[in-house]
Amino acid sequence: MKTGFLAPYKWERYHIPEFRPREVLHRPEERFNYLHSSLRSVIERTFGVWKNKWKILRNIPPFHIRTQGHIIVATMVLHNFFRAHEINNDVERYRSIRGTSGRSEIGHFDAVAHMISILDEIEMKVVRDNITASICADDN
Repeated sequence: MKTGFLAPYKWERYHIPEFRPREVLHRPEERFNYLHSSLRSVIERTFGVWKNKWKILRNIPPFHIRTQGHIIVATMVLHNFFRAHEINNDVERYRSIRGTSGRSEIGHFDAVAHMISILDEIEMKVVRDNITASICADDN
């Protein structure tokens, strides 16, 4: 497992609303950014559903750090168990539909991504380039 921040390519479109439906993306970097942004949206929605379901995650009490870790793991396990067994899915669907689209955080994410990309390690850039090459190889 590698550690680091897998930044999108700079100077390329990134946010989903910037892309037209069914648009053919020819530039590999643009394709990577589109898929990266799509995956980030799914992850953010998943965390939103998880935090809505387990209110304790919004403001974890000042327990010992190990106890806080146990709370996070326990709620994650329960969340995944409920999803696997489709328990309470109607409530989760409603909350995810009603939830935020993430657009209000676009500027914040851009600023954070820019700062982190300055510190981006060469190793993670190689990982990103390998993923991009793999995405393009799938078309051949």
